[in-house]
Amino acid sequence: MVRYCFLTALTLGIFRRLYSAKESSFPHWVANVKGLLSRATRASSPYQRLAAMMILRKECLWPLMISIEPIMTFDRGMFLSYLRDIAPAFVYIGYDNHGNHLPEPTLEETQPLIADLKEFTEVREKTVRKAWTEV
Repeated sequence: MVRYCFLTALTLGIFRRLYSAKESSFPHWVANVKGLLSRATRASSPYQRLAAMMILRKECLWPLMISIEPIMTFDRGMFLSYLRDIAPAFVYIGYDNHGNHLPEPTLEETQPLIADLKEFTEVREKTVRKAWTEV
């Protein structure tokens, strides 16, 4: 049976439900990322998420996945460097489906990212389309 570690802003709530709200019964590696996630307002900063993922990479026995949904503007070199360090088993990638007019990269920026990701991990494409600013 393959299990995956998912790191989201909801992770602590999920673990609290799974482990009957007794943080002392959390797996040992959850305690390492708990502080990073509990300081999050709406979402952790990218650096906090990276730090937490690096802890998970070291401590968690399960494969990791990354969800880049919705994709927003990014620094390709830095982003790829972080993702290579995390070494996820697979990556979901897709644009916003809800018309929120987020700062999306152009399709021409996203396609090379997808090609680069495919060099070191499985990529599962969701909604990949022209950015709302390109239509």
